[in-house]
Amino acid sequence: MTDARAVGKAAIVMVALVFVWGYAWILSKMALAYCAPLDFATIRIALATTALFPALLCRTGDATLIAARVIRTKGVHFVIEVERVAVPQTQDRDADIIEATASIQALFEKWIREHPEQWMWSHRRWG
Repeated sequence: MTDARAVGKAAIVMVALVFVWGYAWILSKMALAYCAPLDFATIRIALATTALFPALLCRTGDATLIAARVIRTKGVHFVIEVERVAVPQTQDRDADIIEATASIQALFEKWIREHPEQWMWSHRRWG
């Protein structure tokens, strides 16, 4: 099976999970074909190719979009934080998806600024 077919099948399964169970987990660093260049960081570092699939999935399946992070506090102690991200439900589906994805980006930026020493991006996102 080609990578594109595998990704397509995985996307179908994720959509099914949202409709059956009401949720699905997604690693937002995934490289997906359904992406858009969005501003990352208020200082306009660059446009970052950003996966729209989490917002698309939640907008289409009327599911809650939750972002999560893990913060190392001391030694081997960690805190997990989650935050709900609003997904608009207007007549303009595409604009709703872009707005929700931009909200995720803004939240990531906020989190990175709070703990920059704990941030690492493992692939080339800005180039």
